[in-house]
Amino acid sequence: MLVSRRSFFNDIRALLKYFWFVTWQDLWNFILTDNVFNSTSNSS
Repeated sequence: MLVSRRSFFNDIRALLKYFWFVTWQDLWNFILTDNVFNSTSNSS
């Protein structure tokens, strides 16, 4: 379980390094919808 937890948080860290999300809900929506951007996400 530790390996999968570490992997999960490393993946979250990578997303947050390259993409900016207005809210945590935007981040979870991004993860759960096959990484499709919506108008509330901003990658700048």
